[in-house]
Amino acid sequence: MLVRGSPGHPGASQRAYTCKVKSWPTWFWYSLARVLLVVVPFAVLMIAGVDVWISAIVAALFGLAASLVFLRKQRDSLSTSIHDARTRNRAAVASADDDAEDAAADAAAQQ
Repeated sequence: MLVRGSPGHPGASQRAYTCKVKSWPTWFWYSLARVLLVVVPFAVLMIAGVDVWISAIVAALFGLAASLVFLRKQRDSLSTSIHDARTRNRAAVASADDDAEDAAADAAAQQ
């Protein structure tokens, strides 16, 4: 029996995707996980009949604790991407400023 994707299958040479699929940004997945870590316990506590304020406080505390424990890799990846974006912009501005300053210093030295 031929299984799809095996060498003898008629459609084996065709690719499923013809273009590169772009993945969602890191901040989206981290934010979604954080929201779910608060919303799910809140919904469970509300279904169980716990008071709204107590449910909100317990769900927020659970979401905070669970995100600190279970989302470390995602948090580190997010902070790295934010740092890279900020330093990349600063480097472009700093190099333009440095070039202008160097040109002014060279012009003053020649006089």
